[in-house]
Parts: sequence; structure tokens; C-alpha cells
Amino acid sequence: MHFPHDDPYWQSVADFLLGRFGKESRIVAPTEFHELIPRTFPYDVIRHIDLKEMQAVVIHKGTLKEVGESTCALLAKEGTPLFGNEVFVVFTLKEPPVARLTGKEHFTDFYLKTKDPGTFPVNPVKLHSEFTDKATVILMTTYNRPDRLELALESIAPLKAPILVIDDGSDAKHASAYAAVYERHDVRILNMPGNRGLSNALNAGLNYWLADPLVEWICYLQDDVEVRSDLLVALARVQDPVNYPLLTGRRNNLHKIYGEKEVNGQKILLQRMSPGIHLHAHRSYWEKMLPIPTAYFQAPRHWPELPARGADEDWWISQWSPNSIVKAGKYIAVLPDLVRTTAVLPAESTWGSPGKPEPLLPSPCYATDGFVAATFRSTPSKSGASTKLEPIRNFWEALAARFGQKSESEIHPHAPAECAELYHAIDSGSTELETLNFINALICLFKPLKALETGTFLGYGTCAITAGLKSNHRGHLLTLEIDSIRLQWSRDHLHQFDPQLEEKVTFINESSLDFIARYQGEAFDFVFFDTEVEIRIQEFRLLRERNLFAPGAICIMHDTSPHRPPIHDGAGGAADFHDRELLSSLGDDFEVFQFPRSRGFHLLRYCGQKSISMK
Repeated sequence: MHFPHDDPYWQSVADFLLGRFGKESRIVAPTEFHELIPRTFPYDVIRHIDLKEMQAVVIHKGTLKEVGESTCALLAKEGTPLFGNEVFVVFTLKEPPVARLTGKEHFTDFYLKTKDPGTFPVNPVKLHSEFTDKATVILMTTYNRPDRLELALESIAPLKAPILVIDDGSDAKHASAYAAVYERHDVRILNMPGNRGLSNALNAGLNYWLADPLVEWICYLQDDVEVRSDLLVALARVQDPVNYPLLTGRRNNLHKIYGEKEVNGQKILLQRMSPGIHLHAHRSYWEKMLPIPTAYFQAPRHWPELPARGADEDWWISQWSPNSIVKAGKYIAVLPDLVRTTAVLPAESTWGSPGKPEPLLPSPCYATDGFVAATFRSTPSKSGASTKLEPIRNFWEALAARFGQKSESEIHPHAPAECAELYHAIDSGSTELETLNFINALICLFKPLKALETGTFLGYGTCAITAGLKSNHRGHLLTLEIDSIRLQWSRDHLHQFDPQLEEKVTFINESSLDFIARYQGEAFDFVFFDTEVEIRIQEFRLLRERNLFAPGAICIMHDTSPHRPPIHDGAGGAADFHDRELLSSLGDDFEVFQFPRSRGFHLLRYCGQKSISMK
């Protein structure tokens, strides 16, 4: 639009601005001024800029509604008048200038109009939006972890907030697993055409939600979280666009606490850094963060020529950005124990990040019935084709639905005779899902009272045994693990699978051989041997010598395929299973069945009596 040089009111303001500040000045003014002063910001972008950074704010007194009530009130209260005529008034929010005011009499009608309720509509035209009022929404990012996303969505669903999932170009082999997750959950999906890194995915998701003017708070969660059902209610007690625009529901002990406060009855900690697992911010804060820079291609990822490093999106949002809360001299509000991460294995991280298990979340503190995150103008259509849940047909599928599965042939070397391509496992250290399904069925069939598991590892065998005990309404499991961190992981996995199973098991952090040597309790009528292959026969012998097999006891000795090749550095192959020939020379004391496929197992039944007690 051309500047109206023939209009004396417009031209006199232009002359003042050019003479006072020059053509390189930064001002807010009608679009026409851009022809003379290129760094002019129109009224449409006022909410995106800091008016205190402008050298002048030029107000056309006939367009106060376009300027906005809040901006006019700010100028009337804090602005320093610089120049006025019949059409325009000019203010600055910077330090008061030394020069005198020109056209003071022309400001009176501006002040009067600003105070007049008729200047601004009592019921302003509603903003076009899919929501009826200000909304809180959820943004998630995921990459090659459909199983973790499934778990996260199960805990996030009770928040009843709109969810957008950004898939950062996951590998094609995960497509069917992701599709199944989306069928089971009410989410929107945005698939990136290729993997470009977490920051890129986050930028895309934030821009999607920010395009709706009624989206006020965006709650960002990564795909490996568990949240408390009152997460949004707790955050709403503290969140504030000015004082607390950035919050998190997860405390990280690596970062210093600078203070502690209580806001509306909610305890908060003050920090200057928060990991990206959970970040909750007002739309104005997110807008100031964009675009979030990409640290390196496909970050976070481990490139051999680069040192281990994350995506750094959390550092930018917390403190690196010039517009961050820390650079403004304030703090991130931390509300502890609302969110935790469930992924702790380096193998689950794209850049090999080490982790430790986090404690379970406490029970919710706040009622959620009256909290509404967002109200739609009309019911949105679901991204997926159907919300009908597919029935779980067996224990194997129930476990895989929560923790995922991979082909056994992808994670272990196998001889052709083992038919590994037909079998599945959650990860390289866990028992095959088909074998766990068989163990679960054995528990249901033989109804043991006292079960023993040697080598808890990640707890999936524990899930199989205790799920069977739960179905039987009888029995208890003792599970042994020498590694305390793995034992905590197994506790977490059991809780994620079914919290009711926790009463069916006692976790013991001790060497299996030491425990068996000192144990003084009842004999076992079910034993699953799954420690290091070098000591399983020792465990078996010690149990036998101490008469700790109950009459009719059922035993599973895992990894006994006769075809087993070495797994790594000669460990784990058939030749490394010390004294395994014992399993072929048990005589009449045991009935023996050998299963040779996949990693294999021996099924043993102690023949001390013909049947076990069914008390």
C-alpha cells in the first residue's frame, strides 16, 4: 500500500519519525509506513513482538479496535507520549525521551476512548477456532518406538486433552505396529516424510497447534513417559503466562534447585534447566522459542565421528534461547512426581543415552472431574479408521502389545535348524515371547504354590509366571537378580504390565547360588532357570542336593538348543552351557522333554511322586 504523502496528518507523523529516529528505526504503525521505514511492524503482529523494543508505537485513533484493548491500555498507563495530531498519537515504551512533547492536546481523545467501554466491543467477534474457548493440548514426538508410545498413551488418555503425535520418520518396519497403536487411541498423527531430528519434529507440531488462536497451553511429552492422571489439573494451579510460562512435571536431580515455593497449595521447585521429557508452556512462550534449532542431522543420534550428544532442544527451550525464561531472569516451575520416564535401556535411545529406573508415581492429589482441557465446537473426526479394540488372544500378544516385539532372527545368531524366523522376543536379553507364553500356560495348568525364577533380568518372565498365578488365584514367586538396577527395571515392567501382579512376587537382589544355599523355606514346585548359562546346572544341582524340588515339580531350563552358535565372544553358545550333559543323564528321577527350536529349552518333571499336591 502506498504512503499517502498528500495527507498532511500522515505526512506530519512521517516527518516526525524520520527526523527523530531515522528510516532505520523499529516502529509499530499502519502498514503504509513500511514504504518509508522498512522496519515497520503492523498492528496484526503486535502479539508476537515486544513493544518495549520498539522506538515508537504509532496509533491511528480511528482504528483502536485493530490495535487492541490491551495494547491501548498499556500505552495509556506506561507509554510516554511523543507526538500527536488530529489522526495519530505516537508513544514510546522505552526510557522517557528528553525532547518535549509535540501536539499534547491531541492525546486527550485517545485517553478518553481507551477508557470508554464503547470503543471495544463488549462481546468481541469470536476467533475462528476448532475450540469454543481457550484450550490446553498435548504434543508428542516419537521415533521407532511404537511400544513405548502405546504405554505412554495409555497413561495420557485419562487427561482428556487433544493429542497430536509427530512421527519423526520412523523406519518402515514399524509402520504396522504404529498403525495398531493409532487404531486403539484417539490421536491425530503427523508423519514426517523422513527422519530429520527431534527439533524439526517439535517445530512442526508446535506450529500445528499454534495455528489455532484458542490454543493457550501446549503440553509437550516424549513417547517414553508415564503421567499422573491429575497432571493438567496440577499444572493449571501454577501456570501463568508472565510469572510461570514454562513448567515441567518431572524433577531431574542432575540440575540445581534454586528455590522452593507454594502456589495455590501446590509445591514448586525453581530450576534453570529441564530435560525435554516433559515441557509445558504458554503459547506466547512457545512462539518465542521458534524455530528450535537442530543441533546436528537427525539429532539425537549416535554418529561415530561425533561425541555422544542429545538433540539439545531442551537446553534451547530452557535457557539457550535469547528469549528463554532463564535469560529473562526467571525460573522453570518444577512440579515433582507428575511425570516419569519408563525407558531406561541404552538400546531404547537413538543415541545410546544411559538411564536409571525412576520410582513409580504417587497417587493423584487432585480431583479431575471438573477440569476441561478443551471443548470442541463439533466432534472431531478420529485419525484412525476405528476405535474398536482388537481382542488379545494369548499372553504372548498381551505382553507384546505393551512392550513390543522383534523377530528372533534379527537379534540373535541362529543355526538354520532353530527356525529363528518363526519366533519373537522383546529385546536381545529377554526370553522368546512364545516360550513365555508356554511358561504362562504351564503355570495355569500345573497350579504351583511355590515358584522360583533365577535371573529376573527385565522382568518379562516374571510377568509370565505371576500372570498365571493370578489366574490360578494361588501361588507365589521368588525371583532372583544380582543386578539391582535390572531388578528395578523388572519392577517397573511388571507394574506397567499389570500392577495387580506385584502381590504375587518377591524380588530378591542376591546371587542365585547364595540364595539357594541359605534358603530354608518350602520346596519349589515350579522353577524357571534363566541366569547366566555357566551356572544354571549348578543351581539345578544345589536345589536337588538340598531337596528343594517338591514332588512333581516342573522345571524349565532355557537356552539349551543343541544347535546354539556363539552369541558374542564365545559366550552363550551350546558349548558354553557348562555341564549341560547332566540333562541327558537324570535317570528315573526326572521326565525330560527337549525343545530344540529358537534358543531352545528343557522341560523337566521331578518324579518323586506321581502328582503334585493340589491343596
